[in-house]
Amino acid sequence: MSRLGKILMLVAGFSILAAGLVRTVLGVWHNSLYIGVGLFFVCFVVSLIRDAGFYKEFLTMRTTKHGMNMGVLILLFVTGLAAVNYLSVRKNKKWDLTAEKLNSLSDQTVKVLNKIDGELKIHFFYRGGTEGVHNVRNNFKDLVEKYKAINSKVSVRFVDSLKRPALAKEYGVDKATAMVFVDYKGKRNSVEALTEEGLTLAFLKATRSKNKKIIMTTGHGEKLVKDKGPTGVSEFEKALKDSGYEVSTINLLDQKISEDTELVLILGPQTSFVEAETKALRDYARAGGKLFIAIDPGQRHNLANLTKVFGVEFKNDYVLDQFGQILGASAAMSLGRSYGSTSITKDFAGRMTMFHLASSVKRADSSQYDIQDVVLTGDSSFTTDEISQGQVEVQVDRKGPHRVALASEGILPADGKKVDVAEKENSESDKFRVVVFGDSDFLTNQLLFQQMNRDLALNSVAYLMKESSLISIRPKQPKGTTLTLTQTQFWTFFLGIILPIPLVLFGMSGFFWYRRRSA
Repeated sequence: MSRLGKILMLVAGFSILAAGLVRTVLGVWHNSLYIGVGLFFVCFVVSLIRDAGFYKEFLTMRTTKHGMNMGVLILLFVTGLAAVNYLSVRKNKKWDLTAEKLNSLSDQTVKVLNKIDGELKIHFFYRGGTEGVHNVRNNFKDLVEKYKAINSKVSVRFVDSLKRPALAKEYGVDKATAMVFVDYKGKRNSVEALTEEGLTLAFLKATRSKNKKIIMTTGHGEKLVKDKGPTGVSEFEKALKDSGYEVSTINLLDQKISEDTELVLILGPQTSFVEAETKALRDYARAGGKLFIAIDPGQRHNLANLTKVFGVEFKNDYVLDQFGQILGASAAMSLGRSYGSTSITKDFAGRMTMFHLASSVKRADSSQYDIQDVVLTGDSSFTTDEISQGQVEVQVDRKGPHRVALASEGILPADGKKVDVAEKENSESDKFRVVVFGDSDFLTNQLLFQQMNRDLALNSVAYLMKESSLISIRPKQPKGTTLTLTQTQFWTFFLGIILPIPLVLFGMSGFFWYRRRSA
């Protein structure tokens, strides 16, 4: 290679390096940088032309060919590795191999995510330096990554409220603990719990055009939403509001059921409904209304006639369960052990629900509606018409299982009439939906969070509302796997698999040692 060629190559290298450094320092491209780029190309081309013979001879050498082949292989390997890493980042795919799908989102969450058709932004506010906030942030980030894998329109932004006080003030952040907000199409909702259920409920609220209205009847000694004691239903009301429902009360003697009412709740009345009130409920159901009826035996609520209108007979007896005593409760605590095929109890197999002094319910004779089982007690249960401090006589023909909840759906005809064929072919909007429970105590603050009671209550509301995406999301629990071996199986496993491995390795090491020693 000539001296001039070396100088030209050196000038070309310095020119392109200087242009790159200036571009980095300035942060923007300036037209003067074209001088360095142009000088690079001129010097490089002139050098190639000046020493064309040298380069031709160099490229035809055997060592050069072998080196270029190796260089091409290395380049292909690096290119392939870069492509694999790029695809793994842009097309991230994970597989959940756990039997309980601990690392996967629930079907309900996936349904909510599939409805999102616009950009949904999550803002995670925290205060840097707060103890434990780093772990909370990382756990939440892992959770959001699962959401983003299903719908790329979901994004998250982590904001240190101490560094961005103006933004924190805009969102109303005034706590040292982490606060999360969801923004979607101009609506903003806070996330109550940093869990899948809490985040999904916030998504659902943000995607709703308006909150659905639920009313609870009053004036008959019903369970009180303001009562935060063991017998109140304040936690149930809170769970409904957290699910995005608008909850209020109504006295049917003073108010009419408005047309925008999506669901009427009747929770444990103790005194009678008058005819005007039951007629208002029938008219509401006739127009395609939804009713959640939870009534107790021994009370003079006069609602057995109303449930019979929907094809459900309220027996007004008492379901007792000897299995309740095994769990440390009393026989008055009946346990739901088996379930129907409705979406309410779709995933309840092997789990229990708890009821206190419940009544059994059954399908009314010659019912014309679609009636499905919801909850049934176990074989250890039985019914009695009366209970007292003394012994209760068990009648063999009244042993369990007994139904304590039924769901009914159909078209309610006008009073005293039957539904004709034409009416049966009406749209779904004309059909009523009713779930009847022979107990209201399972909704109280004392029992709502026992076993599967909360899920049963919220799932029933979601079923009545026809909102499958609101079926309660239960936390997943890992299950241990136990390997049980007989003595024969243990020794077979030990002598056939465990023991030979170290013996083989020891023998191989001795063999190689002997060969090296003899070499």
